[in-house]
Amino acid sequence: MKIIPVENNLYVLMEERTTKMGVIEMPGAFQQRTEKATVMAVGNEVKNYKVGDKILISYNAGTHLQLPEIYKEQAQHRIIIEHNILCKYED
Repeated sequence: MKIIPVENNLYVLMEERTTKMGVIEMPGAFQQRTEKATVMAVGNEVKNYKVGDKILISYNAGTHLQLPEIYKEQAQHRIIIEHNILCKYED
């Protein structure tokens, strides 16, 4: 099964939050309200993002997908609307 978002939706893989040494953390209040994700697929109306982009999104934005039959790992997958993206970022 392949997930193909429609219109202005994006399929993203959420990154786990880490607080170990060596990882740059965002200030407390900002960190509480944003989450990091990687774009896995884009809908046909999305113009500013492409597969592989790293993005910050609004906290808990989008629809959480629970697809254990497809994805064996415990990663979080979501479908989000383009306007929930706050910005792109680079490592």
